[in-house]
Amino acid sequence: SDEDQFTPVRTQSGTIRIVDNGKAADGVTAFDWHDLLPKTDTARPVTLSHVVGSTTIIDWQGFIQAQNYGSTLYGNPQEHEIPVQCPLTVLGGTQIKTDETVYKNFAYLLNYIFSTIPSAITISSFVFQGGADARTWLRKKLDWRNLLNINDGDVSPAYNLYDVLEDVCRFWGWTVRVCRETVYFTAIDDATEP
Repeated sequence: SDEDQFTPVRTQSGTIRIVDNGKAADGVTAFDWHDLLPKTDTARPVTLSHVVGSTTIIDWQGFIQAQNYGSTLYGNPQEHEIPVQCPLTVLGGTQIKTDETVYKNFAYLLNYIFSTIPSAITISSFVFQGGADARTWLRKKLDWRNLLNINDGDVSPAYNLYDVLEDVCRFWGWTVRVCRETVYFTAIDDATEP
């Protein structure tokens, strides 16, 4: 993780290490860790959780990095490391939509950005901490055309969503990160973040 409070978008990455001795937990059944992975590159969410009573508590959510699908199982026992990344990193692969050409407020823009994260990742709340009243700047409007390249009637995205989120946070003096199911916007001068 980038723990620098002044970083506009604080992403997280990690590694899941699988130690495979060729047998399942019963010690008899053959085990293939490939069965733990999604079968296609379009469905690769990872959720790490624990259970308290009858309630499942999410500890971390993210995605398996796409290059892991070519891995081959050569023999047992073996270890395999699978890199994972947080939901904010997938925004870099999504372009801003081009069918908006009017003024929209920042609340609309943020809702649009976070709605593009695949539904397998649960985002249940947004928390704004410290600094100016978030409701004030969320109502401020921007010209959507500033996010587009417009040349002789041809319209194309000027930015991916990660860059847009980074610029919004930098402009308003916020840093954003995801913790469990919550997106935190923290004023860069606020020392009381979670």
